[in-house]
Amino acid sequence: MSTTKSALKKINIRVSRLFEILEGIDLCSGIDGSFGFSYALGRNKKIIMDEAKTMEERNKPDEDFETYQRERQDLVEKKLAKKKGDQVEYANSEAPGVQGKVPVYKNPDGAEKELDALAKKHASAIEKRKRKNREYIKFVNEESIDIELYMIKKEHLPEEKLTPAMVYGILELIEESEQ
Repeated sequence: MSTTKSALKKINIRVSRLFEILEGIDLCSGIDGSFGFSYALGRNKKIIMDEAKTMEERNKPDEDFETYQRERQDLVEKKLAKKKGDQVEYANSEAPGVQGKVPVYKNPDGAEKELDALAKKHASAIEKRKRKNREYIKFVNEESIDIELYMIKKEHLPEEKLTPAMVYGILELIEESEQ
């Protein structure tokens, strides 16, 4: 193997750190580096994005929750006040902590009751979804995975100034030189 090429290396890394590496790769994307540097960043981005897609599949909503979402969206659409041209009517929010405009319901109390009834009908699906989300968040924040990433030799980093944020972002990709 040539000493100037990037090499794959299997590492164990916290899942949340993978997303930080993606940010680091994006931070470095404007730097004019060597082909090897650019290649390693591009390949690692693809590897991590593919892994992230696989992980996201773990958190995909179940069919029963998707059914609830469709029914809720249909109900909301039916209950919204409309202006001429079938445009939804908006008003300034009066709810604490909510800024900006919110859609207006024809009959707010009736709409709220129907939405609550729909949520009760699908309570099991909603609770299962919440549990799945909590498990996924715990997985991302606490678990580690093994992944093969392309390493960049320290001496092959671009001559252009790398900021500390950039270096931190790609730290696991930088391979120290053997002395």
